[in-house]
Amino acid sequence: MKLKIKKINILKLAFLMATIYGILSAVIFLIVGLFGIAIEGQAIGLLLAILMPIMYAFAGFIGGLIMGALYNLVSKWIGGLEVEVEEIEKFSE
Repeated sequence: MKLKIKKINILKLAFLMATIYGILSAVIFLIVGLFGIAIEGQAIGLLLAILMPIMYAFAGFIGGLIMGALYNLVSKWIGGLEVEVEEIEKFSE
């Protein structure tokens, strides 16, 4: 069965992107920050490990708003994404 995504909820996409960017950058910058402290002995690495995920989450939110709005605009002209789905049986309990 084929379905078409005609419109995306822009705020939902923005929050989704903010969460994904925040989690990924928290993991990356925590590792980088701790490595920087171990090598340099300075707390600036830990400060970056705390601030960068917040900044990346904000950037993800703004990017999600922009991409959602652009998708909704462009999908009116060329059609939405087509997604093929398959119904599966639910597990019996």
